[in-house]
Amino acid sequence: TPVYTLGLNPASDAEEFAGIKDGILLPTGVAVISDALKHRLVIISPSGDNVTVNGRAGEGPGEFRELLATFTDSIGRVYVLDNGLHRVSVFSLAAGELSYQHAYMMVGEPYTSCVFQEGFISLEYRPINQRLLHRINNNGKLIESFLPPLVSGSHRLNDAVTKGRLICDSARGRILVAAVTGDVMAVDATGKLLWRIGIPEYRPSEIVEIGSGVVRHITAPAPENRSNALGRFVLLNDSLAVIQLLVFERWSDNGKDKVGQTAVDTRIIDIRNGAEVGRQLDLPEFLAISGNVALITGDEPVPWIALHSFRVIPIP
Repeated sequence: TPVYTLGLNPASDAEEFAGIKDGILLPTGVAVISDALKHRLVIISPSGDNVTVNGRAGEGPGEFRELLATFTDSIGRVYVLDNGLHRVSVFSLAAGELSYQHAYMMVGEPYTSCVFQEGFISLEYRPINQRLLHRINNNGKLIESFLPPLVSGSHRLNDAVTKGRLICDSARGRILVAAVTGDVMAVDATGKLLWRIGIPEYRPSEIVEIGSGVVRHITAPAPENRSNALGRFVLLNDSLAVIQLLVFERWSDNGKDKVGQTAVDTRIIDIRNGAEVGRQLDLPEFLAISGNVALITGDEPVPWIALHSFRVIPIP
């Protein structure tokens, strides 16, 4: 059941999205959306009838260059990872308005990050220590690194495959990682691997090293002409998570080779052991889930956001 839908028939510039990168639901029910191509955050009230914006292109406080990930903590602060400025900006929310607090400078260019206990976890292959996960304190300083490379090969190859999604579960002291290789892993707060599984029927894009420092990436390679890319990865409840795979196919159109996304393959996994417990092929992309509501998105015919209530029906 839809609570609101924004973007399809925008009533203002605030409701006209250019490139939705990420989004979160705060404990108050407020949604915060990263509208990357407009270098801004869009703040939506729980009912969807009040939409405001915060931020612009620039390098100053509260300004953005390359919005990448948006995440929150247990008290509802909003964190924005900006690789263009190598920092995480922190905002507080009061009366539906975001207020800039401060920023942490970040080393490297993490693919994504999340709040974990007294700091952050970032996902990024670092050649200096050949590790994928990095614990960073609240001053942006690297404390420790863990989780070895996903594949055997050069630094460039490992950097290419170390793309994915993170879920930081501070309450239970665990970090969940989903990678473009099709691997899903859980590690504890010390970096100990708790479990690792491969997503069933996952077809990765072809990522191979073809020369010194040169990596080739082919989507939907022959002969199958079909592959998956990693979409969203969000907690559903205390024991389940939703992981979404984007399905790409290759075809010929009047002699021209074309590649495009054709479906979203949604899996539900048990985060205690990685077991798949459900699958559905006709769902939109999930940005965030809180209780019985989900923040969803799409880009056809234009970028849009919606908040829907839902229920999970157990499989007999």
